[in-house]
Amino acid sequence: MTDIYKTPSSSVNIPDFIEDLNAFKRVSVWRMVFLTIVTLGVYPIYWMYTRTQILNSITSQGISSSVIRIALVSGGVYLLSPILGQYLVGHQFAAAMKLFAVASYIVFTLIWLFGLRAEITRIARNQGQSDFHANGVLTYFFQMLYLQYKINQFFDRQENHDR
Repeated sequence: MTDIYKTPSSSVNIPDFIEDLNAFKRVSVWRMVFLTIVTLGVYPIYWMYTRTQILNSITSQGISSSVIRIALVSGGVYLLSPILGQYLVGHQFAAAMKLFAVASYIVFTLIWLFGLRAEITRIARNQGQSDFHANGVLTYFFQMLYLQYKINQFFDRQENHDR
């Protein structure tokens, strides 16, 4: 007979995160510049989104999905503001909406970008590259191009260390 007052047991599967920058791929920075020009600036957002998905799959901390959503929605509102201003709302409101959308897009994209930078740096240091550093000023100005350069640099250092 079973004890009805016994504490129930269960098996909880907690995922093991393997923090390894090798989950990222080496991509030529020049290729990224080319794709940014060809896609009229859409590729950097795609790059950040896909790298964030990879990062969130290999680390327990990751980047908040709320930051990503707010950045993407505000960017979409900014792009659609001429249409919204012409057909749905007045021109003065559309101008204010456009200003707010571009400001929130810039702020949340920078939060997203610097979150990626912090996690990439932390993981690289945990993988034995204690002197790995991603410069904040260069991250601000060159954004995803600089972060990909640093990821490529991580791979180069790892290859030189393995030899």
